[in-house]
Amino acid sequence: MAAERRAAGAIVAALLALCVSPAWACRCAPQTLAEYFQRAGVVMQVRVEQVEIVGNGVGDGDGHAHRRAQFTRLQDYKNAAGVDSLRTALDGAACGLALQPGARYWIFGTLAPGSTQVRTGSCDGSRPIDQGFTDVAADAVHEVLLEQRRALDCPSPAPAEIAARLQLTAVPRAEAAITGQRSPNSAYAFWIENPSPVQRPPRIAKLLIDREREEQIELRLHGIAAAASAQWVNEKLVLVRVPWSRHLRSEVLIDVERAAILSVDSARLDETGRVQHWLDADCRRQP
Repeated sequence: MAAERRAAGAIVAALLALCVSPAWACRCAPQTLAEYFQRAGVVMQVRVEQVEIVGNGVGDGDGHAHRRAQFTRLQDYKNAAGVDSLRTALDGAACGLALQPGARYWIFGTLAPGSTQVRTGSCDGSRPIDQGFTDVAADAVHEVLLEQRRALDCPSPAPAEIAARLQLTAVPRAEAAITGQRSPNSAYAFWIENPSPVQRPPRIAKLLIDREREEQIELRLHGIAAAASAQWVNEKLVLVRVPWSRHLRSEVLIDVERAAILSVDSARLDETGRVQHWLDADCRRQP
């Protein structure tokens, strides 16, 4: 029995040794650069200036030993403004980064609410600047990340593509226009025909404007996500609000007398539906 107990103890010890060895402790599946970017809360390029070991023990939990680094930010690709330090596990077995002063890194990490310190590790995609990714060579990472940032700042479809979804034409006048919403001077009227919520995409809404002429104005909105709405700005201008998606909305200003679209302003929305920022043709217009 004693021999069996000793054998069992040896097996358990061997298994524990395997569990804490670097070959077993940090295992993560390689991802594409786009996947790392999408999952990260912060993406930036930095030059590490100073590294110190903080805390006691092993691992990267609160109170445990970890590396803390001060850095110079070289490029902000995603939400890096205000970040002032990095935190990573102390050793590679816990997926930590061996940060070296003077070296440059791609950093993909997470940022807790109210914190200015990014947590990162090798499984997040962070690595020295001269290392590429499974799908992108090192010398192409910068360009690809800039495209990822542009896609973040300018959600698809881009403003030029939005304009292509707006179709303004003249159609024969229909008497039904008298039931629409009248202009302030009661000279003109408009009404909206929104698609059914159960209609399969692409959904098309239609705005008709009666100008007391033989022809009416018809504005078709191709590919809307929810019901469009409109209102009179003055006696001859109509403002149309178009929800293209949960996070993208346009405001279309129509000159009724000229039968022309005067402007198309598009905005990116947050999770609550509030405007985060407006987009111009280059997707750079801020509030």
